Parts: sequence; structure tokens; C-alpha cells
Amino acid sequence: MKRLICLVLVLLCLTSVSFAEEENRYLDIAGELAKCVGILAKDTGYQSLVAAPHFEGLEEMAQADFETVISAYSIKIPEMKLFRFLLGISEEETMEDFSWEYMCSQAPMSVLNIYIGRLGAEALAMSSMLRYARTYEMPEGFEPCIILLEMDGAMVGIGFAKTGENTITASAVPFLSSEDAGEIAEQLLGNVFPLNIKKIR
Repeated sequence: MKRLICLVLVLLCLTSVSFAEEENRYLDIAGELAKCVGILAKDTGYQSLVAAPHFEGLEEMAQADFETVISAYSIKIPEMKLFRFLLGISEEETMEDFSWEYMCSQAPMSVLNIYIGRLGAEALAMSSMLRYARTYEMPEGFEPCIILLEMDGAMVGIGFAKTGENTITASAVPFLSSEDAGEIAEQLLGNVFPLNIKKIR
């Protein structure tokens, strides 16, 4: 019996380590992408090239320190339930596998855009202009999630979604908010849909 209890405890410890390693990896990737977003936010040449209008808040965004993370939150997203909720799809309704997979791949960014959209059309357009993404090999047991970073002067949301048979894509968008990262994380969909939110820094 003691051996069985010890084995269970070891397995629980290994699981905890695995989750911690996964969160650390996502946090590292999120930090890298936040720096890339910062480069775009400060590059007036890039902004001229993409014919960006003079967004209110762009100068403030350019002054932010995208290398200093004040706090970070991990938000796990249950794919199927989330998108059925967002789209109002009943359990009886079906769609093609291709269409469903595409919709699921958009889940994390859709959640972020819902919040940013509440800040105004200009805030949503500015975050889209400064969006930066990279594709990675999909880790075992992957679940779509968001890493929300509170930087010194700006927020960056990074959505992780499955975008291929063995690949995931991490997409980062910056935005300005008077709320802190914890308050934003609770508001993403927390009032109407349960999300698994965890502070990781």
C-alpha cells in the first residue's frame, strides 16, 4: 500500500513538473514574440510601409518597454465548448471537419479580439497592424491557450493554437489598457464562460 501511495505521489509530481515546464516554454515564447511586437511598435518605417494611419496611442505604445514583464497569466481554452459558445452552435448542429478545425485554430485570437474590440475600433486596428506570429512544432498534449503579459507601458496577448497536423502557431498582439493583467484575464470571457486562469509570474 505504501509503495502504491509513493508511486501515485511520484506520478503527481512528474505531472506538476510537466505542466510547469509547458508553462515556462510558453512564457519564453511569449516573451520573444512580445519583443518582436515592440520592434514593430517603434519602427516608423514599417508603419509607413503598411500605410498605417496615425493611431491614437501609437506613440504611447512605442514608448513601452517590451522586454520587462511585470506579470503574466496563462488562460487555458477548452476548444469545442468555447467555439460552440462563441458561435451559438447547438450540440445537434454539425459542420465540416475542415471548417471546424479552422474555427478552433482561431479561438485564442478571437477571445483576445473580443476584449480589444471593447477598447474601440482603433485599438483593434492598431493591434492587428502590430500582430506578430511564429509557427512551432506541436508539443504532446497541446491545448489552446493565451499567455497575457503585462509589460512596462503596454499589454501583449499571445494566442497559442493548433494550425497544422503537427504544428502550433503563436500570435502576439499588443494593446493599451488602464486595467492590470489579472483584471483583463478575468474579463476575457470569465463573466459568461469559465476559463482556466493561472498567474505564472
